[in-house]
Amino acid sequence: MAIRCSDLGLPCVLLGVTAEIYDIGIPRRLSRAELTLLCQQNRAWLLAYCQKRVGNQHDAEDLVQAVFEKLQRRPPKHPIVNPRVFLATVALNLTKDAIRSEARSPRSASYAMELLDQLAAEEVVGRTSSLDAKRFIEMAKPLLTPRQLEVLAYNLALEGGVLTEDEVCVELDLKPSALRVTFQRLAEHVGEAIVAATLAADDAMRCPEVAKAVSKPDPHGTLCTRIHKHVKTCAACRERKAATLEGVRKAIFVVPIGLLGTLLTVKKVAVAAVVAAAAIGGALIVTQDTKIVEPGVAMPATVSQVASPVVQPEMPAQPTGSASSVVSTPPAIRSTSSTPAKPPQAAPPPSPVAQTRNGVAPTIIAGPNAIEHRTIGTGDRCRSSTRVKVGVHAPDGVESVKMTVHIRDTTVTISMIRIGETWYSQVGPFPERYAGHVADVTVVVVGAGGQKATKDLGQVQVVAC
Repeated sequence: MAIRCSDLGLPCVLLGVTAEIYDIGIPRRLSRAELTLLCQQNRAWLLAYCQKRVGNQHDAEDLVQAVFEKLQRRPPKHPIVNPRVFLATVALNLTKDAIRSEARSPRSASYAMELLDQLAAEEVVGRTSSLDAKRFIEMAKPLLTPRQLEVLAYNLALEGGVLTEDEVCVELDLKPSALRVTFQRLAEHVGEAIVAATLAADDAMRCPEVAKAVSKPDPHGTLCTRIHKHVKTCAACRERKAATLEGVRKAIFVVPIGLLGTLLTVKKVAVAAVVAAAAIGGALIVTQDTKIVEPGVAMPATVSQVASPVVQPEMPAQPTGSASSVVSTPPAIRSTSSTPAKPPQAAPPPSPVAQTRNGVAPTIIAGPNAIEHRTIGTGDRCRSSTRVKVGVHAPDGVESVKMTVHIRDTTVTISMIRIGETWYSQVGPFPERYAGHVADVTVVVVGAGGQKATKDLGQVQVVAC
């Protein structure tokens, strides 16, 4: 029985210190020897507890050892009311720390890099999109955090049919509803990366502080944050950022389709290059064009197909002597060079393959479930997008399959993705300003011989939720 010294008029301490008294609390720090004794007395119980938590004995023994080492490095400052509850709490916290550390580890980032490189390969880009995702991936790598790169990689894997939605949720440790929100937030991150890349471009307008930030070696994923932090304090960079965003709004209309919901165009003054970033159902694109795009000129998404050489449809053979066989001569251009102008050359004859084509137009096969959901919302409390799938029968082959979506005053053309014998795309998500409107969905197929087929799939109602 413990006797309280307060009954004797002495300072409040406990007499008769035994192992049992530790269980009801000691108002002082334990010595390392006492902690060692505490761990030895409860080692068997802690090992069984850890094995139940981690699932195997080897990792359980490592966890028990980690608990003991932590107590030796940092002895607890508070009283230990119950040794087993205390040890179990330490083990549980170490397990959570290990999971968080693994999620932020370079191994996870390197895996995302490998997956992005794999998806950017020629044979995989065709499955995700006909656009050049590889250039955007190369541009985004130094400007996105490892987590953002991971989300980008799994989004491309999901849209390309490499992984299912359930597998992506497991890999990212997210619920399906949280997964959709995460993909939508990626739009803001990508936009910041595009602006940061524009400000960091090596041209005459680059700010010295931005150049200094670019030249500094730093952990992966912090360059974009440092550039935007500098923009808040630099008037010149703020003006350039505003001008860049204004040029984006003037050069490209807002398209609420796909992952980003926008097509971003950035004009580089020094090299007159236009960087366009788009997300078509999760596939991202950046293209370089040597032409100068004047403000107010829209760049359609269909001109950015650079993942593979564009195969021009071969025209059928024309009969000899017809008017269509005459080649019109372009107007002469006065040149300051002394080299004489070359006479116009006759058009090459059509290939034997083109001559043998019978000109059969492709057929679009669309059932009542071609559009999976006819009503989608603009918020996170309801479904924000719907899948579109059609079949295509083309005896002469398929040149392109595209989906056109028209809502309010916006029209966008999206390349569909082929998986097996079915072509897929998606409609949505839409911003809140499109609530109450309907989206008209049309599929256009161009055959290898130039034949064209169009099919109206109907409408998708957009509601606020």
